[in-house]
Amino acid sequence: MKDPMSVLVIGDEVELAEPVASLRDDGHRVELARDAAAAMRLVSNGLDSVLVDLDVDGYQLVRALRTEVLAPSTSILALSSRIEPLDDAGVDLVLQKPLDAPHLGSLVEYITRRRHHLLRSRTGGPPLHVIPGPLRQR
Repeated sequence: MKDPMSVLVIGDEVELAEPVASLRDDGHRVELARDAAAAMRLVSNGLDSVLVDLDVDGYQLVRALRTEVLAPSTSILALSSRIEPLDDAGVDLVLQKPLDAPHLGSLVEYITRRRHHLLRSRTGGPPLHVIPGPLRQR
């Protein structure tokens, strides 16, 4: 990872303790919000990524974040105990619970770079050069 990312994690702090710790161990700046109201207070334009537990106010929150608050370059990863189509909600990736936390940092980095690349290619900006490599393992 070149630069630490700013990540907002939305959900139960006990259930998400391991993923939050994993992201922090990877050097990312992580804010935790327990619910949609707290998330809306913590959202800023500088966010690189949002990880939201869909079992906690998820669907409506994702739609509101994507359409009203977040920059287009901010990626949204969702956690769910159920796998359902979420294309219309604005989610970049759905991860099924329980989450494999050791690889979360690499996954967040990849999805965020991918979203930036897609936006640049649509706006005619310079392409993002991604160096392929395996996910880090601990």
